[in-house]
Amino acid sequence: GTAIFNGKYVYSTTTEEGYPIFEHVDNKHLLIKQNEEELRWELIQKKQVFYYADSDKEFPPSSGWSKTKLGDLPNPGVRLDSIKQQEAADDFFVDDPYKFSPFLILKYKFERVKNEPMGFDLQIISLHQKFVAVKSIKPDSQAENFGILPGDILVSANEVDLSKLKSVEAVSSAIQKLVKSLKDGADSTVSIVMAREKKTFKVLLCQRA
Repeated sequence: GTAIFNGKYVYSTTTEEGYPIFEHVDNKHLLIKQNEEELRWELIQKKQVFYYADSDKEFPPSSGWSKTKLGDLPNPGVRLDSIKQQEAADDFFVDDPYKFSPFLILKYKFERVKNEPMGFDLQIISLHQKFVAVKSIKPDSQAENFGILPGDILVSANEVDLSKLKSVEAVSSAIQKLVKSLKDGADSTVSIVMAREKKTFKVLLCQRA
């Protein structure tokens, strides 16, 4: 069946050709990769292709997947929660700088921000430097529905760079100013890019006597 393929996929690394590879958040053996020769995205489990989507776009589609002989109906639906942000020349990613990054880059689209709060409070956190990050999430808010977590760092809002602002007041003021500049109604949307620190774990394996 297709149930195991459904769910969230986050950016993991890139292929040698520079295309992003997405990994299922609950199963590292489930991947979405670009097949450059076939000009299609492929949903793979343990190196076997179960589904594909004909597309040469930079990111895979969330629907429209077709089955291979290994697949089964209905076709899966996937959600990409990590978007690779390319801000340099194309050849900058020949040796992928995200490969060793301690952060996942996440993008969320908040709607009706004139009338509906985004649903998170802010704090200062200290990693290799100080960042403004999410402190808490309000119940039943857009932020809770997106799965935003305390500690997620604010990077940008509608192309406004927030990463260089070093106080909660400065980031809050920048977001409020942006919201005030928007038109009322359905167009009052704000795209927030956040960075989430990757977690690594050390495992000690012991042989039983």
